[in-house]
Amino acid sequence: MPICKGCGGSFDDNFKFCPYCGRAKPEPDSLKIQLSVSPKIRWETCKICYRDWETYSLFQVINGRWGEFWASAIGPKGKYVAGESPVFSMKKGPNIAHSFLVDQLSYGGWKAIAIPSGNKWWEISFRRQVKEDNPKPWRTWELNAYEISSPYKHVTLVHPPNDIKPPSDSKYIEMSVYEKSAEFKPIFLEGFSFRETEERRKVVKEFLQKMVGEGFELVEPSLTEKLKKVIKSNVSELWYYHVLLKRE
Repeated sequence: MPICKGCGGSFDDNFKFCPYCGRAKPEPDSLKIQLSVSPKIRWETCKICYRDWETYSLFQVINGRWGEFWASAIGPKGKYVAGESPVFSMKKGPNIAHSFLVDQLSYGGWKAIAIPSGNKWWEISFRRQVKEDNPKPWRTWELNAYEISSPYKHVTLVHPPNDIKPPSDSKYIEMSVYEKSAEFKPIFLEGFSFRETEERRKVVKEFLQKMVGEGFELVEPSLTEKLKKVIKSNVSELWYYHVLLKRE
C-alpha cells in the first residue's frame, strides 16, 4: 500500500493520485543489480622435447652425436613450436643449450609447472596465460660455415629442416639455408681451418646487420660465447658463429 509523500496518508495501490491531497502516487523504488563478470582465464602449455640427429660429416663425427631441444606447445589454435635451442654436440654437453631454451621461454612469460628427474631430465613442462601481447614463438638460426670444399668461403645462416617437429626418430641432418654471406678471399694452404681476418670480420658484421634488418634478433654476445661451447672445445675457431632468433 503506497504512502503519499505529500500528506503521509496511505491508500489503495489502484489509485494513481492520493485521495486526500491529490498528489501523484509515488513511483516504486527501482531495483539496481550490478553484475561483475570476470573474463575467463585461458592457458597454453608446452613441454621441452629432445631430438637426436644422425650426422655423417667428418667435423660432426669428431665432435660426437648431435641433438636439439624444442618446446612442443598446445594453445588455443592447436599444436605449435614455442621455441627451440641451437643444434648441439652431445659430446660437449647439452646443458647450456637446454638452459638457453628455458631462459628464452621464461622471458616469454612461460612458468615451469613440472620439473622431471631421471633420464629425461630435460622434459620440463610450462604454462602461461593466453594474452594478445605474448611474445610470438621463434625459430633458432645459426650463423655457421659449412662450405669448406670450395676455394672461396662464406658463412651461412642455417636452420635444421622444418619437419623435425614432433617426430622422435633419428634422421640425417640437412640444414635449411636462409642466406649466404659474401664470399671470403681464400687463404693459401688454409686447409680445414677457417681463419679470422679483418676482411672476414667485416663481411660477417655486414651480413648480421642485414639479417637484423630482415627481422632476426641477434642473441647477445656473452650468451653466444656460451653456446659455442656446445659445438667445439676451441671456441676461438668459431669466431664467425652467432645465434639469431626469428619470430613467426
